[in-house]
Amino acid sequence: MNKFFARLLGRKAATTNTYQSYMLSQLGYDWWKGPTRSGVEVTTQSALYVPTVLAATRVICEGTAQLPRLIKKIEIKNGRKHSTPAYDHPAWHLLNKKPNTWMSAYEFIETLTLHAVLNGNGYAVKVRGLGDRVEELIPISSDMCFPEQLPDYTVQYRVADGKRIIGIIPQEDMLHLRGPGWFSFFGMNIIKKAAEAIGLSQTLQDQQSVLSGNGGRPSGILANKNKLSPEAVSQLREAWVERFGQGGTGGVAILDGEFDYKPLTMTGIDQQHLESREHQIAEVGRAMRVFPQMMMSGVDKNNSYGSAEQFFIAHVKHSLGPWKSRWEGAINRDLLDNSPDYESELDTTWLEMGTMNDRANYFAKALGSGGTRGWFTQNDVRAREGLNPEDGGDELPMPTNTSLHSPTGGNEPQ
Repeated sequence: MNKFFARLLGRKAATTNTYQSYMLSQLGYDWWKGPTRSGVEVTTQSALYVPTVLAATRVICEGTAQLPRLIKKIEIKNGRKHSTPAYDHPAWHLLNKKPNTWMSAYEFIETLTLHAVLNGNGYAVKVRGLGDRVEELIPISSDMCFPEQLPDYTVQYRVADGKRIIGIIPQEDMLHLRGPGWFSFFGMNIIKKAAEAIGLSQTLQDQQSVLSGNGGRPSGILANKNKLSPEAVSQLREAWVERFGQGGTGGVAILDGEFDYKPLTMTGIDQQHLESREHQIAEVGRAMRVFPQMMMSGVDKNNSYGSAEQFFIAHVKHSLGPWKSRWEGAINRDLLDNSPDYESELDTTWLEMGTMNDRANYFAKALGSGGTRGWFTQNDVRAREGLNPEDGGDELPMPTNTSLHSPTGGNEPQ
């Protein structure tokens, strides 16, 4: 560890492409400061105080971190590709057990995905030990790391604390998870791209909070037929608020003959305010590619058990699917060195499973029910159900309704 950072701090900067360095300074990260049209400044941290942004971010990060990380050994046999789990590969241990001394594998995947979802990039330094083996992955805050593409198209990473450059990390020592990006070597800051929608959501939320904090609009009007002195009006207001205002004891209001009480109901403006807040949930969801239902919005509208099942499959494919592919690409490139002998996969099988009845029917057909040759073994099914393999369970079964004596699958003529 000390040797690594000594090498990191002592490394000299390479000359970067001037044009790309300029574009980084103009388009990259959190360079733009200033209010949105709604009057508020949107940063990564302030955006997380908007429940919609927080919910959408957690849906992606937690969903991605739940996926099993598979490292597969690839072999070509008789011209066909075969893969087997490579539990002995260092990358499997780092991604599934212990990426470093203080994080679980779930926390590590969740953190880097969080950085990439919000800021466009997630970074982790590869700490090497004996034999150049990667022994730890150390996350770096995405607002401290700045990638630069060199003239030979390799990438190096400047790590900065404020305006002070701490060191430069070469491409071979960095695990880099990229979100969607304009340039090929770093991702866009989605919070900045969606700043107007997030800023409006924040403004609507703040307006509602201030209104509620001040007791909201009056629930009714007290009218007196006689002219009251300012002192009397003040004392009446204080007494009414103390009893019936926010935090008051409530009860039954007793008015003498000189007063009338007129209750106020919700107006069209109030209803439009609520509709605007609901609309902003969909707007932020569009920017982050998360369905409103996953942010607990519209869950009571036209949902049935059947439609919900298909909806969750769509969520896995369209919201988690891109991040699954990004992680697989980053692992293949940065931890497996694009080796043809290994490949990574984030397994979504269990997230796409249907009901117990649907799974039973699928497994029955996969084991040869219905006259087709099975494509699963008993141990394949047991593995998908989290069960240990059994002896003799690795042979593909014959169709269950096919005669063993007939090559055509029917009964032989008598």
